Amino acid sequence: MTFSMLNAPALRRLAKRLMPTTLDLYLINQVIPPFSIALAVVMTALLLERLLVLFNLLAAGNNNLGTFIELLTTLLPHYLGLAIPAALCVSVFAVMRNMSQNEEIDAANSSGLSLLRITRPYIHLGLALGVVSFLLYGFIQPHARYDFRAAYYFASHTGWTPRLQPRMFARPSADLTLVAEQVTQSAQNWGMCSFMIRRTTSSAALPRAKAISA
Repeated sequence: MTFSMLNAPALRRLAKRLMPTTLDLYLINQVIPPFSIALAVVMTALLLERLLVLFNLLAAGNNNLGTFIELLTTLLPHYLGLAIPAALCVSVFAVMRNMSQNEEIDAANSSGLSLLRITRPYIHLGLALGVVSFLLYGFIQPHARYDFRAAYYFASHTGWTPRLQPRMFARPSADLTLVAEQVTQSAQNWGMCSFMIRRTTSSAALPRAKAISA
């Protein structure tokens, strides 16, 4: 008789213990709606200050909407790590309060279930979300923070470059005027196609029919 055969009953009991029961599924289904609402509210509250700063940057630098969305996306991992524990606490408290008002906890205790058994699915959910928060702060958030600072530096230190719009005249200096048919702007590259440069001190125009990128 091998070691695995001796431990087969113990493994079956462990697997049966870890399998979610009808009570566990009911409690998880009860906590999902308030958790989603609380997560959305907390994320909105945390991002509100950053949204105002990014809106000011967008208006002052005349940046396009893609730059704003890119900056906002890179901030999500950091604030998700803060919002998940708060949303879980609020949602579990709301569910347990609702169950207490409906006397569901008293009914479960009368049937022989302890408070520890009732809260077991929430403990497992908290452990799973703890692993998610660890991955956010340990691996995703450092890369997202670097991308945010790179995109923010590009949006706030590119001078007149973000202000160039397609088919509109721009004056990067006092004696130079240019217009471009198409303009490509992003945090990684910038370029324009079919542009024309004219020096205001002379009548000569310098047409260009090629694309450049910087």
